[in-house]
Formats: sequence, C-alpha cells, structure tokens
Amino acid sequence: MKRFAWPLLLLVLWAYGGVALFAAMIDAVQASYTPVWVWLSGLVVLCAANIVYALCRKPVSALPGMLAKLALIPFYVLVFAVGMMVFIALPAVIVLFLLDGLLLLTTSAYTVRCLAAACRQRRLHIAWTIVLAVSQGIFVLDVPGSIVAHCLTREKKEAPPC
Repeated sequence: MKRFAWPLLLLVLWAYGGVALFAAMIDAVQASYTPVWVWLSGLVVLCAANIVYALCRKPVSALPGMLAKLALIPFYVLVFAVGMMVFIALPAVIVLFLLDGLLLLTTSAYTVRCLAAACRQRRLHIAWTIVLAVSQGIFVLDVPGSIVAHCLTREKKEAPPC
C-alpha cells in the first residue's frame, strides 16, 4: 500500500481552519490580528514542509496533488470573493495573492515531481511533460492539468481508466 500524503491533508485542513478563524473574527467585538499572523506563519511552514515532502517522497504519484487541488477549490472561490470585497485594502489583496500563489506552488510540487519521474522513466513524452508542468504554474489551469497528469502517469492497476 502506498503511503498517504499526510502533510498535504494537514495543509488542506489548515486552510479551512483559517476560514473558521476568520469567520470567528467577524463576530468578535474586538479582534486581535495575532491569530491571523499565527495562522499565516503556520501555513507557510506547512507549505514548505509539503514541498520538501513532495520532492523526497518515494511513491511518485500525481494523485495527492490532484486531490488537494480539488479539495481547495471552495477555498480559492472564498479567497477570490474576499479579495473582491477588500479590493481597496491593498495589503490584504497582496496577502491573498501571495496565499494563493503559495498554495498553488505547494500542490503543484506533487504533480511536477510525478511528471519529471514519468518523463525520466520514458512513460510520458517530453512534450506532454512540458505542457503539463507549465500548466501547474497557471492558476485555474493547474486543476485540469493535474487531472490529465494523473490520468497519463498512473499505474495500470491503480485506478480504472479515466
């Protein structure tokens, strides 16, 4: 049995925990921004740990990155909506932009590592590798790119055909 990407699950849960934190802060009479900075610091640490884990992980599969991207879609929609509401507050928009970029980079590390391994083993053509790797750096295209990468690089006995 393949090892499960526990740091990635923790990252997804941490992101939704931040949503709960911000929802609790809305109702607070006097809000302190210390929990926000603690949450953001924890998110940066989790993202760094996930990137290292993705690069050092023995079972090379695009599945964990794809599942994390799909699980984070509601989070991205919520961040986009909040970003549109606070568009006047430039520091908040910058933080939200950096947050999205950091999560994109983290979840894409799993898929890019799988693509590189598949190309090295000659299971995936270099053109597909380049196109799918570039798609991992483009917001919104990363989700369909990770699904295609999973379908093209999965082991035959891992799942039914896509």
